[in-house]
Amino acid sequence: MKILEKSVYLGPSLYAHFPVIRLTLDLGHLEEWPRVRLGKDFREGLVDALPGLAEHGCSYGEPGGFIRRRNEGEGTWLGRSRNSSMR
Repeated sequence: MKILEKSVYLGPSLYAHFPVIRLTLDLGHLEEWPRVRLGKDFREGLVDALPGLAEHGCSYGEPGGFIRRRNEGEGTWLGRSRNSSMR
């Protein structure tokens, strides 16, 4: 995995009304991996490191949707494209 681009937005922006760091990543071979393959420690650690993910609606469009989706079937995919900010 490599960071291709990073941007820091200090004030209101397209992404939020608070400071945001936006990264563009090249996931390499991980792009084809569902999160379930990375193990429970990774999945739990991700939310511990980024607590706002617990409120992300994911495909359900409601708070907690990301956690729900992450725990279903193969979970969410590391390489799923996202063209807007996480809300």
